[in-house]
Amino acid sequence: MFVLFVVLTDCKDHCIKTASLMLALFRCCGFQPGYDDTELGYTYEAYRNEWIQNGAEWFREEEKPERWDLDIQLENINVFQ
Repeated sequence: MFVLFVVLTDCKDHCIKTASLMLALFRCCGFQPGYDDTELGYTYEAYRNEWIQNGAEWFREEEKPERWDLDIQLENINVFQ
């Protein structure tokens, strides 16, 4: 499968997009718009909250930026723990 890295508004540089399926996948939490929301009934906010409650482990740990900080990311989108 061919994978393009793209910047999307809601997940900034922490998403990937598969060209063949045109699906986004958040590299940090693994949220997949069009599946997790449509098929499983999650809102992104509910998915994110569950991800944080379960330890906020990266879906693609090898792609986690060296100094990535969850609290800073949440502040950037006006979400506070």
